[in-house]
Amino acid sequence: MTARAGSAGPRWASLVAALALCCAACGGDGAATTEVAGGPGPAGWSGVDVVGIEAVEGSAGDGSSITVRTEPLPVEAPDGSCAATVTVRADEYGGESAEIVVSVEVRADRPRLADPPRRDEHGAPIPWDGCALEPRVATVDLEHGVGRPVVDPFGSRFWLRDGEWVGCDHVVTTCVVDPASCDNLRDVVANTDVPRHAGLGEVRCEEPFAVVEVDVGAAGCPATGDPADNPCAGAWVRRTYWRIEDGAWVAVGADAGPGCGGIPALAPDFPSHLCADLPALG
Repeated sequence: MTARAGSAGPRWASLVAALALCCAACGGDGAATTEVAGGPGPAGWSGVDVVGIEAVEGSAGDGSSITVRTEPLPVEAPDGSCAATVTVRADEYGGESAEIVVSVEVRADRPRLADPPRRDEHGAPIPWDGCALEPRVATVDLEHGVGRPVVDPFGSRFWLRDGEWVGCDHVVTTCVVDPASCDNLRDVVANTDVPRHAGLGEVRCEEPFAVVEVDVGAAGCPATGDPADNPCAGAWVRRTYWRIEDGAWVAVGADAGPGCGGIPALAPDFPSHLCADLPALG
């Protein structure tokens, strides 16, 4: 099985937490809202959740609006359950000079969590457990026009480059928007599910293939600024194998064995000269 680097599940928060993030800057110059089709809110709903956006899909030619794709949201079932009203809001902090903060308010059936709630692989409760989920697309008018970064309360950030919207839809160490290459491999690996202070050891890259050793153990001790002073460095090293698919680095697998280990079985075309002389990891 392969996993594309940088994937992330839906993020959500209470209205209070999300608005605290949205309002970290001084008051906005005004907000435009768009209600996404989906019918009136269910009669029994209470409370508001806030989610982020996955992408900016485009903007009007005159810069007067942007079209965004939200994170997956509940879809009303035939029996009326999982009904939701979705409102996309754009706050333009700092007028023409700052950024556009887009938040997505969701009013949906409650209780929406099982008791006790099921949790995802990160330990967080699964929102709207039992509902089918899909993104919504909405166009939001702007007062000051595009030309500034578009962000959400959860770290997503998008901007215009050569007339196209690029960016990242979740919090990452470094937002990589260029096609995969040996030059951005380290940033891609650092953005994956590795400890915050993990170190990167030997890197062998020959596009479209690469071998990267991740010093997971280095994260077990406080960061000192000098890897040589970290007593945990080298205590636990994971050797990972990568290839470029559709312009992105994709993890082939991990193997601690000598040479290429079991990687040829997963990727028969992986070049053996990148790993044949590697020792087994302790």
